Amino acid sequence: MLTKSEEEIMYLLWDLDEPLTSSEIVKKAVNKTWKKSYINLLINSLLKKDMIKVVGVKQMTKNYARTFCSYNDKGRLCNQADFGQTEFCRQRYSDSLLRAY
Repeated sequence: MLTKSEEEIMYLLWDLDEPLTSSEIVKKAVNKTWKKSYINLLINSLLKKDMIKVVGVKQMTKNYARTFCSYNDKGRLCNQADFGQTEFCRQRYSDSLLRAY
């Protein structure tokens, strides 16, 4: 069972159908003032529930951020998931970067 905030993240990911970082989720969420610690808690909860998956990393200014995709109604990840980027990340940064914090 999902919380209301988790549902809102899922609807956002389903509607956009593209990988997003946690900061992008916060920016694209309408009328939300989620703090970084709270969004990370929600994302980790969705990862544990297997509702979303880490599909890559994206450089955000000086840091790298994980990108997340949701599963659609057919059990597939979003259309634009960059699996080559995920493999690059595994080779260069190891699986620890792709795991939940």
